[in-house]
Amino acid sequence: MRDQIVRALQEALEDHVDTALSKLEAANLCESPIETAIAIVLLYNIRMSGLSCELVYQDNIDLYPKNIALIVPQYRFEGYRIDFAFILAGKMLFIECDGHDFHERTKEQAARDRKKDRSIQQAGIRILRFTGSEIYRDVTSCATQILDSFNTLPARAVTKDADNPAAGDAE
Repeated sequence: MRDQIVRALQEALEDHVDTALSKLEAANLCESPIETAIAIVLLYNIRMSGLSCELVYQDNIDLYPKNIALIVPQYRFEGYRIDFAFILAGKMLFIECDGHDFHERTKEQAARDRKKDRSIQQAGIRILRFTGSEIYRDVTSCATQILDSFNTLPARAVTKDADNPAAGDAE
C-alpha cells in the first residue's frame, strides 16, 4: 500500500512539474534555468500548502482574485525588471535569481544591483536575492525561505501598474 501511495505522489509531482515547465517554456516567462527552477518549486510548494497559485503576466494581475497567490516573472518596477514578484492578499515580495554571468562579475554589475535593491527597499518592498549556486545546491530551501519571508510581510496595495515607463527598462 505504501509503495502505491509513493508512486501516485511521484506521478502527481511529475505531472505538476511537466505542466509548470511547459507553461514557463511556452510563454518564455523565465530567462534562465535558475529562474525556471525557482518558479516551479515555489509554485509547487504554494499549491502543496493548500493555496491556489498561478504564474501570470504582470498585465493580468488585476484579473485574479486577491486570495490566489500570483508568481509574476519579469515584473516591471520603476524601470527595473525583477525576476519574480510573489503576490497574495495585498502582500508583495520581490525575488532575484543571480546567475554568475549577469550579477557581480564586475564592480559595475554589483553597483547596479545595489542601486536596484535600494530603490525597491525605499518603496517599502522586501527583496530576496539568491545566487545560482544556492539555487542549484538546494532550490527547495530557497523556496522555503521565500515562503517564510513572505509570511512575515505586512499587506500593501498591489496593481499591475507598478512600473514607471519613463524610467526605461534596466536589468
